[in-house]
Parts: sequence; C-alpha cells; structure tokens
Amino acid sequence: MAVGSGISPPTLRAVGAGSWGTFVYSLSRPLALWFTHAMALACDPEPVWVEFREAGSAADPMGPVGSGEVPASRLYVVAKAEAKPHPTVPPPALWKLVRSDEPKETLVELSDFLRLPSQVQEAIGFRGGRGPRRVLVCANTDLIREYYPRTPEGIRPFVLTALRENLIPIFSSIPPNDPGYLALDHIFEVRAKGLDDWRNGTLYCERAPAGSEFVAGQSFPLTSIPEFVSVLERRRF
Repeated sequence: MAVGSGISPPTLRAVGAGSWGTFVYSLSRPLALWFTHAMALACDPEPVWVEFREAGSAADPMGPVGSGEVPASRLYVVAKAEAKPHPTVPPPALWKLVRSDEPKETLVELSDFLRLPSQVQEAIGFRGGRGPRRVLVCANTDLIREYYPRTPEGIRPFVLTALRENLIPIFSSIPPNDPGYLALDHIFEVRAKGLDDWRNGTLYCERAPAGSEFVAGQSFPLTSIPEFVSVLERRRF
C-alpha cells in the first residue's frame, strides 16, 4: 500500500489490543526512541522504560529520557554488561521455588523469567500482573544483541515472559542485523533521515499479526500519526 493512498493509519494503541510484542527500529536512534515513546503513551499513560546503555554513558540528550520525558520513578537504566541473560536454572533448583509436581510448562516459564537481567525482572514485577495491560519499553536493545540468541525461536521465550505477565512489550533499536527480531508480532520501521527530518518521514509496517488493525506492507506519513505528532510538536523538533 503506497504512501498517500488516502487511508488513515490505525491508532498506535492498536498494538496493545492483543497479546502481542512490538519492535520499532530506525536508522536514527533518537527517532526510534521517540516513536517508541509515542506508541507506549498511546497504550499506557505511565509506561515503564528500561534503557540499555554502554557503561558510564548518559542518556541521549535528543531522546525521551535525556529530554526529561520519562520520570525517574518509571525508569530502569541497565548497563550493557549487566544485561547478559542469567544461566539456565536446572529443574532441581526450581523445585525449591515451586512444588515438585508443577507441570513442565510452569518450570520452563519460571526458568525463562529467571534468565532475564535482574532489573528487567524488577520492572516486570512492578508493572505486570492483573488489571489493565501496561507497557514495558526496552530501549536500545541493539546494544545487548550479542548476548542473546540470533533466531526468532531463541528470542520468543523472552517476549513470552512479558506477555504472560499481562504486559505490552515494545522493543526499540537501530536496524537489526540478524533475524531474531522476527520473534515480535508487530514490526515497524521509522523511515526518515533523522529527527530534524521527521516531517518528511514515513512509518512502514513490516509485520503485523492476524487480527491487528495494522497490515504488513502499509506505509503512512509520520505527519498522519497524531500520537507521534503530538509528542514531537511538544518538543519542537
């Protein structure tokens, strides 16, 4: 579907309508972060933000965190070295945490959760659970890609961990260099030269699950997406 076809884009909150995970990427890291921020706010007025960084580095001053858009109470900063997944926990050790007659699926789910970085576990515990579905953002995931599997099958268990906790996981990155990102249900590319050129940019839907309001292959001008326009106009980029 070509840009300018006259069809309005779905609301960004459509990505939270089902038990789906979303991946947002762009050649411009700030642009990917701001679009992720807009999408998260469309689904949840108070999303939790996990930001991966190189050790000792500050937040990107052109991104949502560096601009003060994400309050400290909802921000988890994880240094790259701390983002490595923990070793797989063998079943005998898990039986100390659950009953020994628990089904195998329960042990697998618990093992997947315990492999996550400690701060991610904390963020999931803080935001997940019953009630309205809330958003968990994982930003700059490309920085930790080397620590994780490179296949969709290897990444999907980490996505499912968030989905089982009634969360809407949104991952933000510069362009992927392996197929692992295909573990996500929605995949969007934000196409523009940079943050200062966003008004000439487009949103391309690379992948969408059955039942979504988005359709794979669709492209929309970024200026036609009101949630994104509202966020960036407020920052006057």
